[in-house]
Amino acid sequence: MDRFIEKVKNPLVVVSTLKQRDREAVVDFLRKINAPVYLEGVSGLREDSRLGHLRISYIHNLWENSKNAGYPIDGILRIGGVPTFRSWRDLESKKNQIEVCSVSHLPFSGLSWGPIIQASLSEFLGMYNHQKRFETSNALEWLEFDRACHRALCQLLHEEPLAEPSYFHSLSQQIPKNSMVYLGNSSPIREWDLAAAYDDQQYTIFASRGLNGIDGQISTFLGLCQEDVENWAILGDLTALYDLAGPWILKQLANIKVNIVVVNNGGGKIFSRMFPHEEFQNRHQLSFRPIADFWGLEYELLDSIFRINGVEGNRLIEIQPDAAATERFWQKYSKLPEALQYAGGKEKALVVSKG
Repeated sequence: MDRFIEKVKNPLVVVSTLKQRDREAVVDFLRKINAPVYLEGVSGLREDSRLGHLRISYIHNLWENSKNAGYPIDGILRIGGVPTFRSWRDLESKKNQIEVCSVSHLPFSGLSWGPIIQASLSEFLGMYNHQKRFETSNALEWLEFDRACHRALCQLLHEEPLAEPSYFHSLSQQIPKNSMVYLGNSSPIREWDLAAAYDDQQYTIFASRGLNGIDGQISTFLGLCQEDVENWAILGDLTALYDLAGPWILKQLANIKVNIVVVNNGGGKIFSRMFPHEEFQNRHQLSFRPIADFWGLEYELLDSIFRINGVEGNRLIEIQPDAAATERFWQKYSKLPEALQYAGGKEKALVVSKG
């Protein structure tokens, strides 16, 4: 890691899954090296106010936007588990262009290249005494740009309350404090990191995604459920359909309170922005009410602005986002840098097109 810190001028630190006992050591390390940081929800540090001055949240066109703001990223320092955000996968094609160093309690690099240091994070980072501290002033324009984009995002969530990411924002504000939240498989993880509020609700967050991560997600969630807290799964519709048998175990989990949220957008909509043919989306018009009935779950359908009501038993909540509102949201979101009249690291005006 010494080599990485000495060689890199404009690093971005990416923090993914952490053990709870390692979090304080990671916070101390991040504040010491003083570099911009992207905090995934599974890190448990996404909402930590002590890191707010270093936090990057707008990662769309990450490489281009950071470069345009005068901070061309030349190194990624990963801490914790394998990151879930798309820019990590982009690194596969950036060998010899960007330095990468991973420090993790796990042996997996998540890339076909780049060194990994496997160690106890609290011990390794606690003993690490490299004196280099990066100058935040180098990244000041990018950090200011990022905050302007976040304000524009909040405006978008307000403008399009029926868009899919807006439901994630509402869920993050209404799920009870100290709940366990499970995200799977792909879109829910990214949309939570994008749109969840930054209020510190002290959630315990788990996520699962990968090449075959769509299998067994309900079962994985139920295996993670805890007594004495509310347990929430937020799943895509195809992910839920792949594990319809999962709730069979509920009768044996007498002291567990379960809420399964299915975001039913009629198929794998993440593929609509990747492939031109609808066949790749596995489109459908299925309702999840019969599934709730089959397993004896309370059922709620949310297809408008909502407030979650408390229930005594286990339940399935089906969310049906408005397709047109979601499409408008993503079009506006991708163009936030163009919509911001921005110069010299200062936000001159904040205008988001309503077209």
